[in-house]
Amino acid sequence: MTNDGGGWTVIQRRADGSVDFNRDWRAYRDGFGDIKGEYWLGNGHVYRLTNQRVYKLRIVMTDWAGEERFLEYQTFRIEDEKDSFRARIGQAISNVVPSGHFIMPNEEFTTKDVDHDSYSGNCADSHSGGGWYTNCGVSGNVNGRYYRPGEVNTINAATGIFWYHWHGMQYSMKSAVMKIRPADFEWEMATNHEN
Repeated sequence: MTNDGGGWTVIQRRADGSVDFNRDWRAYRDGFGDIKGEYWLGNGHVYRLTNQRVYKLRIVMTDWAGEERFLEYQTFRIEDEKDSFRARIGQAISNVVPSGHFIMPNEEFTTKDVDHDSYSGNCADSHSGGGWYTNCGVSGNVNGRYYRPGEVNTINAATGIFWYHWHGMQYSMKSAVMKIRPADFEWEMATNHEN
């Protein structure tokens, strides 16, 4: 991707609801969808990428009016499958205050068939998609059901693609992207430009 300074690798994209993200462990491990549309790159691939060097993660959501907001973790990596793709995240910055967390620090990944969260039920079931949950109290959901305006389930609004501190849980976003790049990318570009 060539926005926000470039150098990004997209690991997740939601744009039109063409792909169901309520998948099992194997699908989230290996990846699914179409790289030209909606997809999840795969936790196995993200593990290999983020353990080569220090990466940052940027989550970008767009509402139905075309407004865009981001949350960026200054460091991001996940552990291997033996450690259930546990997320290691650093400080977050955002243009939404307070931003809350989309990824709970040091949590293992949960899917509809493999439950690693501390909730008595399964947060992936409650949120209609895999994620790094503690007790389902995340501030945003990038892997939920894709709802168009007016379609949000008001009984359990947390099933959509939402950012609680921006539009609340009952507003489902038009798009969501998760992308990573080396944390020192800007420095590398400035150094290479001078040579």
